[in-house]
Amino acid sequence: MASIGISGNVVPHVLDPAAGRHIGNLPITLKVAAVDAEPIGARGAYSHCDGVADEVEIQAAIALAAALGHGIRVELTDGHFYVTGSIITVPEVHIVGAGRATTIVVPAGCNFPIITSSNLADLHDAAIKSLYIDGVTNGGPGAMTDDNDALCLHRCQHVLIEDVYADNVGGDGIWAPTPPVNAYTNWIKRCCFNGCGIGGIELGQARFIMAYNEVDNSVDQGIYIEDSPRALLIGNHAHNNGADGIWVGFNCDNCIIVEGNTCEDNGLRGITIDLSSECIIKGNTLKGNGGDGLLILGPGSLRTIVTGNVTIGNVGDQISDFGTDSIIRDNVGHVTENKGIGTIVNPATTAVIAHGLSVTPAAEDIIITLMENPTADPGNIWVDTIDAVNFTVNCRNAPGVSDLDFGWQVQVV
Repeated sequence: MASIGISGNVVPHVLDPAAGRHIGNLPITLKVAAVDAEPIGARGAYSHCDGVADEVEIQAAIALAAALGHGIRVELTDGHFYVTGSIITVPEVHIVGAGRATTIVVPAGCNFPIITSSNLADLHDAAIKSLYIDGVTNGGPGAMTDDNDALCLHRCQHVLIEDVYADNVGGDGIWAPTPPVNAYTNWIKRCCFNGCGIGGIELGQARFIMAYNEVDNSVDQGIYIEDSPRALLIGNHAHNNGADGIWVGFNCDNCIIVEGNTCEDNGLRGITIDLSSECIIKGNTLKGNGGDGLLILGPGSLRTIVTGNVTIGNVGDQISDFGTDSIIRDNVGHVTENKGIGTIVNPATTAVIAHGLSVTPAAEDIIITLMENPTADPGNIWVDTIDAVNFTVNCRNAPGVSDLDFGWQVQVV
């Protein structure tokens, strides 16, 4: 095992929880050096790993940081950390690496999450930042079990996950299954999860803001959220995942906003909304997915707002709505508004109009405006025979030699 000592930058007044008083000469950062760390990076390290069960040294630093409190960081240097068990993070500790240069190597046959937390207490005011979890070197998902999540974090509140990369773990990139006692917001930012054996990011029963993450080539969903009281998904990219790019469901209510994401070439849908209410789906790009671009399952999905999305080249419908009281408009690839000019040519009393919509309008969605005073009084004007392609405009009497020109407008919201 590595030698352990205290060194590094100092903070003059840190609360000693055991003594109940303030003591000096304690480090702001507890640095843990990898076995192959660059000498300059390892300088001043609290402990030095030997490449065997390196979680022991990391865990010792986390325990001391937790005892000291005040958000002290555990810094992992560049290099490779070889683990045989989970690293257990705790409240108010920040685990920070040196970006992709800090590599935690997943062992072959791994059946445990690489970084996890207790499911018996809230994980609050913690952070995991700037490191790489490597499941490729020792075989990838086929050599791991589905318990091998990159991060498995319970009862999250005020947790930041940023610039974390993971390739080919056996389970999820992030799995956060257990709700906290109090629902406070958590952040997942600028992370990249590739080739996960289950899903990229799977969250339940907590508030999350997910921004600018990359989730590719997962066996199941790219991003999966359930039972979340509030969530914001913005600017994420879900590509070539086996199921949906983004799935939101099972009582995700009260302001779930999915905006500016790109879901391309996923095996099933780009985005699915299932049994959730008041979701806003805005400004997303949904292209080339194996099912619908967007699927709103119902009738339990209530009052979904869908606007400003680009839905092109999906195998199924570009947008398919089975929800209740959905508002869908102004989406490229899914036409809900159109207008034009038609003519009832004398002596006929009907004109068939191709409305060009992606949905079937109702009579109340159609407006007819007469453009002239015809030679003969046409009498009543009405619309009938409405289907997925056409509707018919009727007049009671033939309009005479002038024919009858009219404008039409259809808007389905």
